[in-house]
Amino acid sequence: MSISVVEVSGEKVKAMWDKRLIEIFYDICIKEILKGNRLEWKA
Repeated sequence: MSISVVEVSGEKVKAMWDKRLIEIFYDICIKEILKGNRLEWKA
């Protein structure tokens, strides 16, 4: 299990990720990329 801290509306919230949630997140990302929705990274 992985824990990350994110800020939501100015408040820090812990997010807990297990293997199943990570796989769901990856599936969503892959589907969006295949639909042509990619983030534009600017350095």
